[in-house]
Amino acid sequence: MRFQPSKCNIITFARKKKPVYFDYVLNGEKLLQVDSIKYLGVFITSDLSWDKHVQFICNKGNRTLGVLQRNLSFCPSDVKLTAYKGLLRPVLEYASSVWDPHQIYLQDKLDSIQRRSARFISSTFSREPGRKTRGMHNLHFCHLYTRSNCYKYSFLPNTVKDWNSPPASLVENSMHHN
Repeated sequence: MRFQPSKCNIITFARKKKPVYFDYVLNGEKLLQVDSIKYLGVFITSDLSWDKHVQFICNKGNRTLGVLQRNLSFCPSDVKLTAYKGLLRPVLEYASSVWDPHQIYLQDKLDSIQRRSARFISSTFSREPGRKTRGMHNLHFCHLYTRSNCYKYSFLPNTVKDWNSPPASLVENSMHHN
């Protein structure tokens, strides 16, 4: 078997701040030292952290979910579920027995894709519970979720917040007096 030096890399696994590196030569060429490699679809880093791999999986999962949402938005739930099981779940679970993270922030990244997938499959896009609480009045509007402060503090979201702020007893009393 012949190795090509241009396709070979060196990775040193160490948790030290200053690990010891050696120069390796193959067929007269010095091999390149790298911080991470992709081996059988799994990113392995020199500090044995799964951040890079989870980020790669999340990016690929988000792209796949986006394709499903664009192309299957009007399909029944069973079609969406079949597409999820066949196209997205394998991306999220590939070799997970090897890289399954124990850090909460990495689990949250993966869980967010799962939650978005569940909302897509069930066509339940509201993030707010649909139940009425004690403090809500009969004319309560659903809160408008925003991604930017520019829209968050604009007229419509602020008006909905102000409309919902009076206590139920005050709104009901004003309705009876009119």
